[in-house]
Amino acid sequence: MQTNTDDTIAQSPQPADPEQESGMPTPPAQVPEWKRPTKKFPWTIVLVVAVVCGIVAGVSIATQKPIPDTTAPFLSVTSPVRATPTPIRTLSPVATDSAFLLVESKLASMTATLQTVQITDPSLSPPSIELPLGFPIE
Repeated sequence: MQTNTDDTIAQSPQPADPEQESGMPTPPAQVPEWKRPTKKFPWTIVLVVAVVCGIVAGVSIATQKPIPDTTAPFLSVTSPVRATPTPIRTLSPVATDSAFLLVESKLASMTATLQTVQITDPSLSPPSIELPLGFPIE
């Protein structure tokens, strides 16, 4: 008879049934009691519905035509505008003084000179500074 390689593996002894050894029945294994899963409130669905409702309301408000005013137009009657008289300016004695008149004429000539002065000089330009920093020259 030929021996099989499975026969050569040592078989581990089977433990004896405890009910048969002691004569008392063993309690059944503890099986956890089945509990109904608790339902959580679907906040994501509520959030999606709120966002969609907000978008729909915003679009409907934005595209809504203005309601025409059905009330009768209000006619306002205004009284004609009266021109207010310009007060006559009386010159003070200082305004007729020759020194005051000379200052006034010098100020007018200086203002005219300043208006003809060109503030920027196109011939002036900042110097080009080239430092060997390693940046590419444009």
